[in-house]
Amino acid sequence: MRAGLLTKRIQVFKSELSKGRTGAQKASWENLFGEGKYIHARITYGKQGMKAVNGKFVLTSDITFDIRYYSQITEYNRIYWEGRKYGINAIRRYRERGEMQIDGQLIDE
Repeated sequence: MRAGLLTKRIQVFKSELSKGRTGAQKASWENLFGEGKYIHARITYGKQGMKAVNGKFVLTSDITFDIRYYSQITEYNRIYWEGRKYGINAIRRYRERGEMQIDGQLIDE
């Protein structure tokens, strides 16, 4: 992958489980690579639209992130880019080329 194509900065977050005061498990999100760290990516937009969920209309937006190969990124992570959260739908890993493609979808919370 040509480094000059990776012009956007994204953050990858992982879920950390902890116990609350009542003993219930609570999930919090922490940066996978360390506080304030980011990685470079090339962004490709997919389809966008609106759909009805539980009687409300929500924005849907598919996006592909092309990044360098990182073995610790999984489908359970989240991507933050330009103030928006994206869930990971699929990961295509190309270890021999040192790159990977992540298909994500906007999380409307």
